[in-house]
Amino acid sequence: MKYDSGERTALFAENVITMLKQIRISPINKRII
Repeated sequence: MKYDSGERTALFAENVITMLKQIRISPINKRII
């Protein structure tokens, strides 16, 4: 599947936000990072 740059940026931003939320929720991840 191909995305235009706008869609790709939005997907990337969503992934980053999800990751950051998971990191904040998990104390174990905080220690690793």
